[in-house]
Amino acid sequence: YIYMDREAQPRGARAVLVDLNAASTAGDADGKADGKEAEPAGERERRCCAGPEKAKEEEEEAPKKKRALLWVICTQLSHKVSRAEQRDQAEQLLSWVDKIISDHTGDDKIGVVICGDMNAAPFMPCSSYSALSGGNGWQDVWKSRGTWCKQSTYPSCCGPLCGVRLDHVFVVQRADLAEVECT
Repeated sequence: YIYMDREAQPRGARAVLVDLNAASTAGDADGKADGKEAEPAGERERRCCAGPEKAKEEEEEAPKKKRALLWVICTQLSHKVSRAEQRDQAEQLLSWVDKIISDHTGDDKIGVVICGDMNAAPFMPCSSYSALSGGNGWQDVWKSRGTWCKQSTYPSCCGPLCGVRLDHVFVVQRADLAEVECT
């Protein structure tokens, strides 16, 4: 967790690391995982909490799967559009995310997503949006999958600001990171 710009308008961000392969093998609608019968009630909890020796034995027996790691960072930035405060918060956020990426160890490539209320429309100069999309590998996924009629995040009613996107989802595309695809 990071607190940004404590003096002016405190804002923050939270990062969660998700192993997408672990999530996809947890089981489907009929309670089966990988085509196997579901574990008896409580078996998974007992196995999970069996102690370090038992867990280590099971880890050694299980085949090694390649992990699909995804950092999901959620934030809300200052509502003071195109002001230094908002840009500074976006730059602090990017620095923090760069540190998360550089601290990653292991052979698995990670993917990174930043989402949240940036409080800036794509057309606003000198804003948090322009700081995030300013040629540093971050891409607005709405541009590849969005439609004009489903872009509005504020206000939700029709009026002079109808169609303004203030909430955004960005992915980073770099050779040293896993590709994140919006489907």
